[in-house]
Amino acid sequence: MQLMAGLQSLVPFHKLTQWLCYSLLQVLKKANIIIEGEQLLTALPEYRNGGLLVDTGLLTLKADLVQQGLAAYRANALLPGQPAVEVIPLFSPDSDVIVEWRACTVAIIDSLVPLINKSLGYLEIML
Repeated sequence: MQLMAGLQSLVPFHKLTQWLCYSLLQVLKKANIIIEGEQLLTALPEYRNGGLLVDTGLLTLKADLVQQGLAAYRANALLPGQPAVEVIPLFSPDSDVIVEWRACTVAIIDSLVPLINKSLGYLEIML
């Protein structure tokens, strides 16, 4: 089966687009559609994966960004109905900090995949 012209060159980076792609892979395979380059798909650039890297200390904020994020959190906590339970740096989803965090998440997890695959005894896929 051939893809419509131009679609074969699309590479999803948007988290929800990637979730959709990953969700459709199994269905498409069951329909006997050949999927090429599946091993080239990246990790999801989402907060759970990025949070793991932050929680383990692999990724940290620069001191000035911590202060900027904490100031944004304090301002947000003053808004009616906002929780003020945990003090964490706050950034908008389109801020450079979040975009860089997502890009670093993908890069780090993708660099860990060969090591994890090797430790699990999976075949190494050469790119």
